[in-house]
Amino acid sequence: MARSYCCDGPALWSGTPWRRRLFLGLTTWCNARCEHCATDSSPAATARMGWDDALHILEQAAALGFELAVLSGGEVMGRFDEVLALVRQGARLGLRVWIESNGFWGGVADQARAAAHRLRDAGLEQLVFSTDAYHLPDVPLESFLRAVDAAEAVGLGYHVDMTESHLTEAHNELLAQLREAGIEPYIWVLSPLGRARDLPDRAFRSRPLASCGECDGLCFAFDPWARAWCCCNFRQHGQESRLSLGSLRGQTFTSLAHAYRTSHDVALIAAGALRHAPPDSAMARGGPCEVCQRMLGDPGLTDEWRKRCASDRRSAASEEWDRD
Repeated sequence: MARSYCCDGPALWSGTPWRRRLFLGLTTWCNARCEHCATDSSPAATARMGWDDALHILEQAAALGFELAVLSGGEVMGRFDEVLALVRQGARLGLRVWIESNGFWGGVADQARAAAHRLRDAGLEQLVFSTDAYHLPDVPLESFLRAVDAAEAVGLGYHVDMTESHLTEAHNELLAQLREAGIEPYIWVLSPLGRARDLPDRAFRSRPLASCGECDGLCFAFDPWARAWCCCNFRQHGQESRLSLGSLRGQTFTSLAHAYRTSHDVALIAAGALRHAPPDSAMARGGPCEVCQRMLGDPGLTDEWRKRCASDRRSAASEEWDRD
C-alpha cells in the first residue's frame, strides 16, 4: 500500500509560478560522492553560504512576494542546527520551506524521528528525498527508509525522487525494494551534468528534443558564494551564461530579483521553448539542461524556437508568467 505522503509526480516547485520560486544552494558538502552528482558535491567539498547571506535572502525574498524556498546542497542536513533555524525563519516570514536530502541522517530511528519532529515544528512543509543506485554506496537503503519513516511518523510532507541508472540490476532491485516499502518514486532522466559527464555513453538515453517538455529548474537561485542565477542547476552554467545574474557582493537582492523576473531568456524557456523544439531535432544524450545550454548559446536555435512559441501555443505556465 502506498504511503500517505508520497506524491505521484515531480515535487519540486509544486506548481509555484516561475517568478515566485527561490532556491538556496547552501553548501557543496555532502556525506556522499555519487558518480552522477550534478553539483559535484562530496565530503571534501567545503563551500558554504554564510548565515547572514542566507538570512538576508530569505527576508528579501519574502518582502518581494516569493512563495516557496527550497534549501539544498550538497546535503544541508549536515548543518542541522543552522538549517533548522533557516526553516523557522523562512516559515515566520510566510515562506513555504522545503529541504532536499538524501536521508543519510536516518541511521538511528529515534534520532531520525526527533530530527523530523523538530523540522516539522519549525515550519518545514516538505522533505524531498533522493535515492538511486548511485547513492547506495554512501547512503544505505536502511538509513534512507528510516528517514522516510521518520517524516511520515511525525506527519511531515515528503516526496521521493530517483534518477535512472546505467547500473540496471542495482536500479531495478532498489526500485522493487522501494515499492515493497510502499514508496512509488518519481524517476528522473539521467543527464550528463556535473560528475555524470564522466559516465559511459550507454548511461544516457537518446530521445527527441521535443520530448523533454518544459524546464522545471527555472527559479531565482543562489549558490554558496551568494551568486544569483535563473536556474537551480547553476553549476552547469559559467559566469558568462545568460542565466548568470550577478552577485550579492556587487548588487542588491532587489536588482537581482528584477533581472530574473524580467529576463527574456527565462521568459522564453518558461513559454515552452523546449517543448516546441523542431520536431526533427534530436540529441545523442542529455536532457532539458543540455537543450537549454544549446538554446542560449546558439541564436539560430533561439530564433527557431521563438517562432514556435507563438501566443496560441504558449503553455499555461507562460500565461501565468504574463499575468504575474
